[in-house]
Amino acid sequence: MKTIQQFLQEEHCFSCNGVTIRELRQEDAHVFGRMFKGGMKEDAARVVIETLQYKRKKGTFICLAIMDEMDVFSGVIELYDLKDSSFEIGYRMCFDRQGKKICTRAVGGVAAYLKQYGFTILRARVHQDHEASRHILLNNGFEITECRDEYMFLRLVL
Repeated sequence: MKTIQQFLQEEHCFSCNGVTIRELRQEDAHVFGRMFKGGMKEDAARVVIETLQYKRKKGTFICLAIMDEMDVFSGVIELYDLKDSSFEIGYRMCFDRQGKKICTRAVGGVAAYLKQYGFTILRARVHQDHEASRHILLNNGFEITECRDEYMFLRLVL
């Protein structure tokens, strides 16, 4: 089995469930900005990606690109708040890629991939009104552990 330390040091690119998960790259900037309401200019997106890559090198935040079966940039999966052998997961999809089950497949693939490195828990939180996001997590076996304020906290035992 690979180790958590190896996971933090390696670059990642793998395919699962009909999607490819890979490191976020500067050349993704032209579509990365479209994930945000109102959009983001390409230059601003490049700065954000550069910041995420810096955090990646420090091992504090990992942002992975989600590519669909046609190799179209569809969104990102974020892994952060590393505690022992668990990460918190978040995701953001391009508006035109939502509702196609791409994120559901990507979250399931990332969970299986993390298990290979010895991670045991994947944590998530979603706004209670965000049905689509909650649906993605529940379809991947996450269980609700707590509801506090406007958020729902979930976890998946890997």
